[in-house]
Amino acid sequence: METKKFKLWTLVLLGVNAIIGSGIFLYPAYVYKQIGEGSSLMFIFVAFLVSTIALCFAECASNCSENGAAYAYAKDAFGNFTGFIVGFMRYVVAVSAWAAVIVGFTMTLGTVIPILSSPIIQKIVIALLISGFTLLNLTELKTIERFNNISTIAKLVPLALFIIIGFFFVDKGKLIPTFTPEMGDTVIFSNAAIMVLYAFAGFENVATYVKDVENPKKNVPKALIIIMSLVSIFYIFITAITIGIMGSDLISDPVIMKQPLAFAFKRVLGDLGFYIITVGSLISLFAIVFAGSYFTPRVLSSLAETHMIPEVFDKKNEKGRPYVAVLTTGGLAMIIGLSGTYLYLTQLSVVARFLQYIPTILAVFVYRKRNTNVDGYKMPFGYTIPSIALALSVFLLYNSAKTDPSKIMIGLGGSIIAALIYIFYTKKRLEKIGL
Repeated sequence: METKKFKLWTLVLLGVNAIIGSGIFLYPAYVYKQIGEGSSLMFIFVAFLVSTIALCFAECASNCSENGAAYAYAKDAFGNFTGFIVGFMRYVVAVSAWAAVIVGFTMTLGTVIPILSSPIIQKIVIALLISGFTLLNLTELKTIERFNNISTIAKLVPLALFIIIGFFFVDKGKLIPTFTPEMGDTVIFSNAAIMVLYAFAGFENVATYVKDVENPKKNVPKALIIIMSLVSIFYIFITAITIGIMGSDLISDPVIMKQPLAFAFKRVLGDLGFYIITVGSLISLFAIVFAGSYFTPRVLSSLAETHMIPEVFDKKNEKGRPYVAVLTTGGLAMIIGLSGTYLYLTQLSVVARFLQYIPTILAVFVYRKRNTNVDGYKMPFGYTIPSIALALSVFLLYNSAKTDPSKIMIGLGGSIIAALIYIFYTKKRLEKIGL
């Protein structure tokens, strides 16, 4: 059985890889369309919000040594029923999101290489990608680590070039975050915030499989803080520079809106700039496909490890990889990706995301009441940070429900299915084995 563990900086790169995907290459234009030059300010606001939530995950990680992140914290703090719903929803959304990213990567690749734009060829590419990443995740942790480190650095290079070079070509006045009237409308504000929130999603994955991490109670909190700092800096600078170069031209053409960074860099370096960002977006998508392939099966194996589902899903191969969970996830992603059902399943994401965040935030209060975290990470300023995180999360979820009730209803429907599975299967199973 392999004994190698991820060190701090490998975990940081894995977390960065899980967050920076297609969102930052796309959202600056769509957020600008909603709130104009307030986009930079919106990214600052969401960076602050997500950082408060990430700090809650960091503190919970110091209190709980089980795999599963939000699932483990909900289970530990509030019991098996709440934990199962959080874990079930997280897995359904994670596997469908992984399939969706693979489809997105394949479609983007088809726009760059026309021969790959055929629907039949795209399905073959989807199948090959899922199969390839599934096999990769059955190998030694050292191989996974090397692949992750290379792919993360490769995706950061084009973005770093964009920031460093692009800074000298902006209208400096537009770099100053501006409050726009649209930001005073709670519905518009919430819609823009949730859109930006998607670009930051993935930080919670860092704590998913702590048994692959060296000294997790110290390194997971450190990694979360470093990851959110790095990603926030990248996102805020990228958004500000894109607006500083393009201004209102960001929303002048649908083609530009689909590739705002590429067209911004084209103004700086011509066609070379366009191709640097286009290739960078492909590398970024490819890298986040890998990150999803690593984290998603481990949500399933975490449920099995704690007996919520049959233990076979946590069965390890000689390399220490949960091969049944990996193969099962690959099979489900293949079905979802090739059938197109991910389009419906990803609608669960609004509720499922906050279904991870809110219980984790509340778990901080439970853990502090227990007062068992003596040597681990503890947020400063008492209950201020988790209170802010909770208030802002509820505010955004409430306004999302007002804007698009269908997604909330679908999410609640998924939660009800999870509850029924627990009542009629998992609860009896746990009682049978004495848990």
